[in-house]
Amino acid sequence: MDVSPGHNVARLAGTLVFMDAGPGSATIELYGVEFAPGEDPGEQPLVTLLLAKPSATLTDVLTLHQGDITGDLILHSGIVKTARFKSATGAWVMDTDAGEEGGDAAVQLPTTVLRAGGRCPLSLSVIG
Repeated sequence: MDVSPGHNVARLAGTLVFMDAGPGSATIELYGVEFAPGEDPGEQPLVTLLLAKPSATLTDVLTLHQGDITGDLILHSGIVKTARFKSATGAWVMDTDAGEEGGDAAVQLPTTVLRAGGRCPLSLSVIG
């Protein structure tokens, strides 16, 4: 499906509203397994990134903003493969790829190798 640039910005605006609506903050859960979109990943996330509110800036893309720029506490060691976005109410928003900064993944990290007890900062990450 191809959409016009204006239509895409409107879709992204809707995504941002959906992500931020609610009393909490949107999150990105990072997993060490791949799974079908919307399905149960079958394990706990390696880390949950708490996004700022608003969770992104909208231009022609959504540029994501982590709440704590030093990163969130990594709970389990592993190699990140998949990212799950949840809204401020905890509702599933979308599943995306995750990778190291400079790649083409939607969620980018300084490294995809996470060690429990460390911190996980979000690199420049955009949803287009």
